[in-house]
Amino acid sequence: MKQRISTGGRGVIIAVLIGIYGWISRDGEASSTVSLLIAAGVQIVVLAVRHLVPADRQPEAMSVIELIADGVTVLLFALGVFGGIARTMEIP
Repeated sequence: MKQRISTGGRGVIIAVLIGIYGWISRDGEASSTVSLLIAAGVQIVVLAVRHLVPADRQPEAMSVIELIADGVTVLLFALGVFGGIARTMEIP
């Protein structure tokens, strides 16, 4: 039970941090904004999926689901950040 709470808290923190970064950066480009929103959404979906997984399978299943979700989140966040950097460095 303690691990479930800590992983749920981690997902919330990741989603909030991505939201804060998106709000602070205010890139304005739809592609990076969508990428960041999807990354935050992935973490929120993991929190919702937790309630659908049977209790006896939850530790193993959630470990795998969270690992995949974290990888997708990092990839989407990196694409959003690097896309913003690339647009900033474009020569007009």
